[in-house]
Amino acid sequence: MKAFHSLCALALTAALLCPNVAKAASPWPDLPDDHWAYGAITSALDRGILTGFNDGTIAPSGELTWGQYLVMLDRAFFPTFYANALSSGLPWDQGGYWAARDNGLLYDGDFLPVLPGNLSQPIQRRDAAILLYRAITNAAPERLANRVAVGAETFPDWDSLPLSYQTAVGQLYSLGIVKGRLDGSFDGSAVIQRADGVVLLMRVINFLEAPVEPGSPDPAPPWDGDPQLCELGENQAKYQLLFGSVSKRRFVNEAEAEAAMTEVEVPCWKLSSGEKVSSAMTLTIHAAVAEDVLAIFTEIYNDPEQFPFLDAGGYDWRGDKATGEHNCGTAIDLNWRQNYQVRSGKAQAGDHWLPGEDPYSIPADGSVVRIFKAHGWAWGGDAWAESSDAGSGYHDYMHFSYMGM
Repeated sequence: MKAFHSLCALALTAALLCPNVAKAASPWPDLPDDHWAYGAITSALDRGILTGFNDGTIAPSGELTWGQYLVMLDRAFFPTFYANALSSGLPWDQGGYWAARDNGLLYDGDFLPVLPGNLSQPIQRRDAAILLYRAITNAAPERLANRVAVGAETFPDWDSLPLSYQTAVGQLYSLGIVKGRLDGSFDGSAVIQRADGVVLLMRVINFLEAPVEPGSPDPAPPWDGDPQLCELGENQAKYQLLFGSVSKRRFVNEAEAEAAMTEVEVPCWKLSSGEKVSSAMTLTIHAAVAEDVLAIFTEIYNDPEQFPFLDAGGYDWRGDKATGEHNCGTAIDLNWRQNYQVRSGKAQAGDHWLPGEDPYSIPADGSVVRIFKAHGWAWGGDAWAESSDAGSGYHDYMHFSYMGM
């Protein structure tokens, strides 16, 4: 099995990685700029991974074929091999097949149901997961070394997924790359759409390109195509996601805010007689970040630290003039008594912050802060601090916010 040759295709310019999110009108008639996968699709177009059809369409809701997906993967990870295959006279899809074979995405005697003669057949969700998992495994196996595949307790249809697929699906789920259907199932035999395939591929690319601090656990953010969605602080990409406009930063009134909220149930650990027990809690948050919030708490739950929660709060309309993000449904307060808000040494809310002594106090170097930040959420313990000393500056140790406020 060949390595991915130093990820030559991933060494692309920062301009392509972080395109300007102030969107012009889409040149593609079937890709409106409010399409749910617009960011991922335009990033793939900019990189040359995806191309449109001769009739000028993208067909985001069209079925994704084996040939199309193998060519996308070839263009992303080993474009030189794919170009050489085409220069030898192979058709575009056959070139994609053999470039994938030469670089370890497909094997001799592979269990995947693909051969040169059926590249026009649609690809299923479980088969796409195998290809993406092999891409990560071949490119950066160390990124998977300490990960625990999850799935059996996540997807109700897990037992119907063949064993040969379970490791790939479980690992990709733990990374936030593949997710379930609205009913919670994985639905591995379902045919995948072109937009879905692009989103999954861009999540893998952005995951592989994300820097990892030496000695720290590998983050698992929601790699949804636009890297700015995972950056700390506010930006136009987040405005577009939350408010449908790159220039809007807040809801106009409570009625507008209420209409954008949803409830999400997240897994968590609780303390019972000093022992950690599995539980769940419900948060009201902005619907646009509901899936992200579920992923964050799932990762915290699966982390070896098993940090416990006593209470949590999200959306809270605090008046028309409030500037914080609770009005937006993009702020979450956790264990508020044990993670106080303090200004110049004087508590404004809560009682204390004693990580290492109080099990509900959030450590600055613990899993909760690390995982929230990996998803682009700022922590009030250091986001606005004039000093790391709790005796000066302003700190809100309970507070996590998507736009940094």
